[in-house]
Amino acid sequence: MTSSDAVYTMGYEEFVGFQERLTQSASASFLIPRLKPGQHLLDVGCGAGFLSLRLAGAVTPGELHGVDIEPSQVDAARALAADRGCSNAAFQVADALDLPFADGSFDVVHMGGLLLHVPDTAQALAEAKRVLKPGGMVACRDLLAESSFAYPELGVMRRSWEVFADLIAADGGHPLIARELKAHLQQAGFADINVSFGMETHQAPEEVEFFYQMIRKWFLDGGPATAAMDYGALSSDLKSMIERDLEAWRQEPSAVAGVAFGHAVAVRR
Repeated sequence: MTSSDAVYTMGYEEFVGFQERLTQSASASFLIPRLKPGQHLLDVGCGAGFLSLRLAGAVTPGELHGVDIEPSQVDAARALAADRGCSNAAFQVADALDLPFADGSFDVVHMGGLLLHVPDTAQALAEAKRVLKPGGMVACRDLLAESSFAYPELGVMRRSWEVFADLIAADGGHPLIARELKAHLQQAGFADINVSFGMETHQAPEEVEFFYQMIRKWFLDGGPATAAMDYGALSSDLKSMIERDLEAWRQEPSAVAGVAFGHAVAVRR
């Protein structure tokens, strides 16, 4: 997903099962109304391709190219496109810091959940700018972990957000980058920068269950917890307490969760 020089510990296979559900949320609502039929769009850090296919549909009869550093994700995206008969989307393995495209190849570059994990933000944005046509648009979206929450906040549940942020930092990522997007885009030389913030809400019983399963299966039972324990950001005792409190939260009639994101769009001069 990110530079081959980084160690990505957020988990690939564990998270694929949740990507489609997340894609049905507002994950591209800041971008899709800005897209036009016939555009050429690059999705950097495309993952398993669920959001990519939505973007491909918005630019038809234009083309979408999706890239990811992880071959298994590219394979999954190709299979998804074939299964859904999406003929205007192509996927390949590539590094966000060294994109295999000529200068000025795209009308739009999308980076969803990418800059959070890329150690070299400046180089990632420089590559996005390079492959954009003059007047082309870059669109970024990243998690705002410190503003996300689950209520009621039982026991040590808040610590799970802190562990997540510590793990991102230990990977060389930037847990606060969602609130820094404007500054990074300014430094990269983009113009007409527009920043917004949004919250995905989980409140209906099925949404609470989805949030519970995502934290449980992906974060606590998957690769991220193992990596966090290796880094010393999570102990076995703390993990057990988070699991206990998450289970109690799941049973609460008043349970609700909000996951915050920062979004930014900007134009290449």
